[in-house]
Amino acid sequence: MFRRRIAVVILIVGLAVTTAQAGGPVYSRFGIGDLYYFAGSRSYAMGGAGVGLFGDGFINRINPAGLAGITNTRFSGTFEYSNYSSTDPTGSARYARGDFGGLSVAIPVSQDYGVVLVGDLTPYSLVNYAVSRDATQLGITSNQQFYGSGGISRFDFGSSISIGNGLHAGLKINYLAGTIVQTTKLTFADNSYSGNELTVSDHYSGISFTLGATYQGIGDLFGSAALKPLVLGIALETPANLDLREEHFTSTAQQYDTTSIRNSTADIPPFVVLGASYTFADRYIIAADFAVQDWSNANTFGVHPAELRKSMRVGAGFEILPAKDASTYWGHIIYRAGFYYNSSYIQVGDQITGVFHGVDGYSLTAGLGLPIGPDSHLNLGFQFGVNGTTQNNLQKDTIFRIIASISASELWFVRIEED
Repeated sequence: MFRRRIAVVILIVGLAVTTAQAGGPVYSRFGIGDLYYFAGSRSYAMGGAGVGLFGDGFINRINPAGLAGITNTRFSGTFEYSNYSSTDPTGSARYARGDFGGLSVAIPVSQDYGVVLVGDLTPYSLVNYAVSRDATQLGITSNQQFYGSGGISRFDFGSSISIGNGLHAGLKINYLAGTIVQTTKLTFADNSYSGNELTVSDHYSGISFTLGATYQGIGDLFGSAALKPLVLGIALETPANLDLREEHFTSTAQQYDTTSIRNSTADIPPFVVLGASYTFADRYIIAADFAVQDWSNANTFGVHPAELRKSMRVGAGFEILPAKDASTYWGHIIYRAGFYYNSSYIQVGDQITGVFHGVDGYSLTAGLGLPIGPDSHLNLGFQFGVNGTTQNNLQKDTIFRIIASISASELWFVRIEED
């Protein structure tokens, strides 16, 4: 019995310091999963740039100040399809999945003061991976599997306001909640060794705030007509200290099950986005964003996970709006394109040697805004990108992603004149 337990312990430790061919995006097993950066279907196709976008045609999910230009009640719902081709030094695999991308409602209360109420339901992080490999250690042949699912969702409620002189502000309250389940399973070719399965369920909940501002008065401030179409934007998501409840469940071939529970907290560091947009000839828009979030001091159960680091994201894109005199359906289509580079908050390595390698990626994006009714569009976004590398025994994910979003508006709270 002692020999069996020693073998199981050694193999479990081995899982923590080896890489394997994945049946999904394996990097989502670290931290709280893949962080979901989505400022809206419009900005998605523009390389994710959105903090400096301002106007009536979309719900800005990253910067609540950008809502102040909305004049009609607007709805937006998004679905996402992702296809992954994953490669590591041992081989390659393909994986596909569909995800809910979010639901938003924005209701203007006062156009004169830019007061718009907004409610969002969006993913904050996603975990979805499956890894399987055969290994031999100490002469013992085993099959090792580890897989995970779940994530954290955001429920936001907030408002915008126009302060004057081209300055707009916004505030959202963000409730974060979700469960991440990760399982490690070991089986042996030699039946004299006991198999082992460990499932860890982490339940998160907590609150943060998003503060945002946009400024359209640069041209007036410097007396320059050329700067009038320039919009500056900033958004700050405050740090959060999430309540964390972790449950462990272990089972063996002898049906000996044990359960342990512990409670603590998990840090979410502040998130800052700076950006700008500029409009040419009333129909050509360029935008760029820079975002940073420092996870290097974030603790979980009072300890900093070695795989977390400072993240950085840079994105830029452009949009071509229809000409005012367009007379055909094709002339009313909106065209978008962009790119982004992402230095993620994940680094993978060996805690014994202290050597870690960051997981970085880049993507090209494009999209169309197809009119489907008065002030309503079917927004399609396309992304082709690479995340990670096969160097240093890591995994490279080639990603093709499609999003489809319905954006529509209604007239609410309209005062009817009486005779």
